[in-house]
Amino acid sequence: RWGVSMLDRAGEWAAPTPILGGNESCESDSSDEEAMPPWMEGRPEAEGELEELFSEASKPFERWDVFASESSPIRVATLKGLLRVVRREEDAPLGLPASLGALLTPHRYLVRLYVLQAEHLMPADAGGASDPYLTVSCGGFRASTRERRMSQVTDADFYEVFELSAWLPGETTLCVSVMDADLLDSDDLIGSTTLDLEDRVFNREWHALPVKPVEWRSLRTPLSNTPQGRLSMWLDAFPADAGSDPRSGLPAHPPPKWEIAPPTEQAWELRVVVWRTTNVLPHDTLTSMNDMFARVSYGGEPKPQQT
Repeated sequence: RWGVSMLDRAGEWAAPTPILGGNESCESDSSDEEAMPPWMEGRPEAEGELEELFSEASKPFERWDVFASESSPIRVATLKGLLRVVRREEDAPLGLPASLGALLTPHRYLVRLYVLQAEHLMPADAGGASDPYLTVSCGGFRASTRERRMSQVTDADFYEVFELSAWLPGETTLCVSVMDADLLDSDDLIGSTTLDLEDRVFNREWHALPVKPVEWRSLRTPLSNTPQGRLSMWLDAFPADAGSDPRSGLPAHPPPKWEIAPPTEQAWELRVVVWRTTNVLPHDTLTSMNDMFARVSYGGEPKPQQT
């Protein structure tokens, strides 16, 4: 990937991470390096999910498990809210993530989701790979990239942008799924991840980030506790306040949408040096020796090379 700044667990900007590590005295040919695209300039990258990096104090809401009954261990729901007990409102600050008006009155937001790559996808086909594509849902919004599905991969360069509007508080759950396309059967779920939009919009630490970071989110299924791969993405959200288009409720002049694209392909020459062999069992019964040569093939090369 491109060299980017990393985001630490305190949500602070860390020093830029170089693309190549190792000996600092080594010089690289700048013509061989992929130029950083404009949408990645100054954008930090979190190796995990942002929820793990935000401090507990910054999380805007509290959560309580709801069980089927007082004696039942079965959790049926999660209650999200805020609980404050004060004798008088002026006696102590409420410590709310936003004003009561903002929390009690839903407002429309323009949400942009940028999905970049998927790595280590669990194979869904017998051949050890998948034909992945994306689905995104939030409230009444549904989108799919099935027409642009990949073919027989375990790592996918999606580089897709999804734009939707959401009422917050309200339509809070954004679900991103990676599906496997099948021609003769129903499509299979490889894994999905969910983001709570309210936990972003009302989080002070998230708002303090001048550029929203790329995060790597684990893909999971209800049938397994093991991640089925991971997905890199970032999320932007813009309130529809003053200056909004009265016909749609969306901002009349939101920032331009980034046109993201995968890195351009480059031509490389691969050289494999077979230096020596040791402890090779003899296959010639007459001489107890071998007449050895090396054969190397790569990818879709029609004819292997041999010595």
